[in-house]
Amino acid sequence: SWSKRKDYCFWPIQTKWTINEGVDYPRLSWEHQPGTPLSSLPFNGMIPGTGSGDDPYCVSTAEQLNIIGLVASEWDKCFKLMADIDMSIYADTQYNIIGNYDTPFTGNFDGNRHIIHNLTYTTTLATDYVGMFGHLNSNATIKHLGLENATISTDGDVVGGLVGYNNSGTVNFCFAAGDVNGSSYVGGLVGYNNSGTISSCYTTGHVIESGIYDTYAGGLVGL
Repeated sequence: SWSKRKDYCFWPIQTKWTINEGVDYPRLSWEHQPGTPLSSLPFNGMIPGTGSGDDPYCVSTAEQLNIIGLVASEWDKCFKLMADIDMSIYADTQYNIIGNYDTPFTGNFDGNRHIIHNLTYTTTLATDYVGMFGHLNSNATIKHLGLENATISTDGDVVGGLVGYNNSGTVNFCFAAGDVNGSSYVGGLVGYNNSGTISSCYTTGHVIESGIYDTYAGGLVGL
């Protein structure tokens, strides 16, 4: 049977299903068709590629982009954007943030000079580490990526349009256009940049620091 949610659907991770990627639809194992068990495929086979430097995960749709945040075991891999993507089908907290405090993103995300439109993450809860990427750690690289008409809003801390917390990661040739709202450590591109590298980047839009104290807000970087 199918398992469904409003923002994505997927096959149950079990060996009863197999798929011959790029050739056939998923098949039940008793059909004895060529294929690989879905349980061994990251993202249930939704994103083509292996995640290596020579064969990155190729992301072309909003559904593919949004499933990345659900599979933390692949956050050390390589990704490449293959098209401009409109994320307006996801509202409130339906977007799955890539990287969090406990498990940062340590891979490579190549925007390939494409733009992500209408990315939204909004909540009235005190949710920390919010952005398209919540937390980057050393070895993480984001490059050649643009956000257009992004809306990021939380009552929590460490909030950025592109990255919440950049802990020794690298952000090159990126931009974020839109509105970012948080309690503290709020930036249009990066909320809190801790020994990270940011180069050839810019932001446009509004940054609102709504905490009780005036702490660390900036157009490009909060702190």
